[in-house]
Amino acid sequence: MRLLVIAAAMLLTAACAESSSPSPTPARDPAEVAADVPLALDEMPGGWEILPEGGDLGSEVQLSAECNIYDLGVSLPGALATARSEAFIGQRDQQMQTFGAVYASESEAQAAVDGTAGLVERCGDEFKEVLKQAAKDQIEALGIDIGFLGRIDVALEERDATSAADESAGYRIFVEVSAVGQSQSFSVDFLVLRAGRVVAALQYATFGSVDESDEASIEATLLSSAKQAESG
Repeated sequence: MRLLVIAAAMLLTAACAESSSPSPTPARDPAEVAADVPLALDEMPGGWEILPEGGDLGSEVQLSAECNIYDLGVSLPGALATARSEAFIGQRDQQMQTFGAVYASESEAQAAVDGTAGLVERCGDEFKEVLKQAAKDQIEALGIDIGFLGRIDVALEERDATSAADESAGYRIFVEVSAVGQSQSFSVDFLVLRAGRVVAALQYATFGSVDESDEASIEATLLSSAKQAESG
């Protein structure tokens, strides 16, 4: 009798399987996926806090519409949804902000990463000029007069991002200001990382040279966040 009951149950299960297919897992809202990518304060290394004045790192930077990388429609074009974190400040006055975007396919996400090179090629001179002026303003705010003998040198170079991403792109702008008997330098890094259909981006700015270990730690955390958002 018990074998008959088991056999009947198996037949019933098979019949149900044939008559109805399992319901597909509903896709997550792209806005929710994108919102999971940028880092929150509790995901940052020790010593960071939310920038007291709030806003984006580029809120005071004047860029043309086609080069405004703080407009995510420009820096991460074609995304289904985008999101950004708070702007953060570290113990050495370094500043950082992260961004996230989700695309309809991996190929579209890859196209966004590839497009970073074109954006830098088109707008590199404008980026350098804007940061040159920002550096001048920063130096003068410290009470240092550059004067006629001072100079501001700006360099833009490609840099390596993490190899753990499906694809990545990175750029660094280095600004050095020299006045009579004094000098100051600034570094700004822009990194773009892809994990499947998700793209994460990071801006890291600091006086002097970038703390590579600090930036690498944040970069790894951001990539992990992107992968988790992609996997759902």
